[in-house]
Formats: sequence, structure tokens, C-alpha cells
Amino acid sequence: MTLKASNLIALSGLFFGFGMAMFAMQAQFEVALVCLLFAALVNLGTDPKQIALNRLVAMCTCGFAPAIFAYCFGLRGTLSIALLIGYMGVCAARLAESDRDVVPISTVFLPLAFTTRFVLPDEWVRQILFVAYGLMIAAMLLPVPTRKSKGIAFAALIALLIAVYVWAIFR
Repeated sequence: MTLKASNLIALSGLFFGFGMAMFAMQAQFEVALVCLLFAALVNLGTDPKQIALNRLVAMCTCGFAPAIFAYCFGLRGTLSIALLIGYMGVCAARLAESDRDVVPISTVFLPLAFTTRFVLPDEWVRQILFVAYGLMIAAMLLPVPTRKSKGIAFAALIALLIAVYVWAIFR
């Protein structure tokens, strides 16, 4: 069995997803978000014909890893855990029902919401993340057609967020 380059690209996205979870468990949240953003960039280069592998990677990088991230950051109450479980379930259902390759909303929305940590105390950021996960669930439940973003604007936004978080790591 030979590995195609597109399979290796997709599997590197899986690597970044697990990296996000591992860095979040070590309370290195900025590095964890950089892993999420790199996974989003990698997802732009995957082969759209391999929907099953891409969905597996998307579930890890945009479903499981962000939920672990939020739990490690402090969303640990009963309601918060129910919200995170609901988020993973809705994300999995959204990926399963789509007839094309999609990128879940957490790819960009979570890093944008977390940038409030630069100016607000962590307790407020926890509340913002709680609301952000609720909004992400609502956005995924709406019958709005979604598709994989391939535009230069999306890649530029991800690159800008990567630059912001790399700056935060080294400041």
C-alpha cells in the first residue's frame, strides 16, 4: 500500500489535532491554538475526494481537540461539560450529514474568541468561551449550507491568527 501525498497532508492535520489536545492539557493554550490553526491550513490542502479521511481529521481537530481545550482551560462545571459533549455531538452530526467536505466553525471562531485573553481576566474568558461554544452549536444546527473555504482571505485570516498567537507565545 502506498501513501499518497494528500493522505500524508491529512494525517499531519490529525497530528496537529492531537498536538492541540496535548498542549491544552499542559496549559499551553496559545501553542494549542497555533496547532488548531495549522490544522486548518493543512485542511485547505487535502484532497476533496477523500471525504472519509478528511472528516475523521476534522472531527479530531475541530470537535474533540477544541472540547479538550475548553475543559482544560476551565469549563468544568456540569453545564459546561454538557455543553462540550453537545458540541462534539453536533459537530459529528454536521460532518456526517454533509455531502461535501466541510470545515467546522471552531477552526476560526475559537481562536478569535480566545484572543480576548490578551485583555481580559481568565474568568471572563471562560464565560466568553462558554457563550462561544453555545454559538458554535447554534451555528452548526442552523440549516445554512457550509462548504470548505478555499479562498485566499480564509488562508490570510488563519495566517494572521497564527502570527498573533506566535507573538503571544514569545512575548
